[in-house]
Amino acid sequence: MPLESLIESLIWFGATVAAALGFRARLCPKTLSRPVALRTLHRLLLSLFQAEELRRLLQVYCTDEGISVAQYLPTGDQSADALAGAALVALEQRGFIDKNFFDALVFERPRRAHEIRAVQRMFGL
Repeated sequence: MPLESLIESLIWFGATVAAALGFRARLCPKTLSRPVALRTLHRLLLSLFQAEELRRLLQVYCTDEGISVAQYLPTGDQSADALAGAALVALEQRGFIDKNFFDALVFERPRRAHEIRAVQRMFGL
């Protein structure tokens, strides 16, 4: 396992355990790079949603002046991995990775709120 993947897995595990135990301290955003946080969010999205569920979430919650982020996603039969990757690029470029986005994830998957909030903290939100 490459060192970066190992570190990312340890961060994910630590953040998830801390959230499950009710640990409220923020992870210092300066110690986590944005790419690590984005890869962790990518894995979270894959664990939360099937491809069409993710597309629907983006259509409902992520609109800017009436234009949905979902319109920037590839059309056709895409794997969940490819769709989640394209979604993250579109979300990042348009500034949608914010508290409202994570609130929408919690609304859709309330039983996974601890995991979602742990990843949210990785973004310093």
